[in-house]
Amino acid sequence: MLMRNLLIACLALLVASPLHAAAKKDPAKEAQRRMQMQVKQAQDEKAAIEQEKAALGKELETLKKKTGEIESAAARANRSKAAAEKEAEALKQVKAEQSEKIAALEKQFGESQQSLRDTRQNLQQETSQKQRLEQNLGARDKELSVCETKNKKLYQYQVELINRAQSRGSLDALLEVEPLTQMKRVEIENLLEEYRDKIDNEQIVKRGR
Repeated sequence: MLMRNLLIACLALLVASPLHAAAKKDPAKEAQRRMQMQVKQAQDEKAAIEQEKAALGKELETLKKKTGEIESAAARANRSKAAAEKEAEALKQVKAEQSEKIAALEKQFGESQQSLRDTRQNLQQETSQKQRLEQNLGARDKELSVCETKNKKLYQYQVELINRAQSRGSLDALLEVEPLTQMKRVEIENLLEEYRDKIDNEQIVKRGR
């Protein structure tokens, strides 16, 4: 601004120097000339000021626009920040819920594992018990088979003995050997028949497999 005014003043002096020499003898004209120069200088300064003012105004508008853009960006950033914080809080809540679900599932899984172990242990115990029962049953079946065999042989011996006793020769021989019994033949035969029935009733019949 100052350099511009100095340039204008120098140009005015250069232009006015010949006029000053020609009108040296007229003070009124010299005063008018100086006045005109001052007015022109003032007008030039005013124009320069107006021009500078206009430039400053444009710069101010640009700054205002940039400030508005910055404020808008800041507002958007704040909104984005608020949204991000809200989203982060929501994610935090979801994470907490998922952690609770995972803990519950882990607890349930642990209980299921324990239940499975208990079931396996019970199954092993039942299997062992079943094996023992089967072994005991096999042993009893074997014992029963032996008893059936012995009973069958005993039955055969008893039937054979009764049959022999019921035969006439054996019965007569028995009466001769035991004359003091004073038992009649019919009574002896009835007694032998009664024992045969008892033996038949006591015979062990082999079970079906």
